[in-house]
Amino acid sequence: MAILRQFGSMAKTLVRTHIFYQAIIPDEILIQKKQCETAHKELQEEDMKYSLAQISPIVQ
Repeated sequence: MAILRQFGSMAKTLVRTHIFYQAIIPDEILIQKKQCETAHKELQEEDMKYSLAQISPIVQ
């Protein structure tokens, strides 16, 4: 009987942990995705500035 109670307690803990991580992990992934998108846009802008700086002397 004690084993069943212990198992029940462990099962409850696992369910609570699963629910907690189910709520937290997607938020973390979304935050990381937004950070990556922002960094990607910044890199694109820097690449464009560099390209324009390289072309500018040739065009003049």
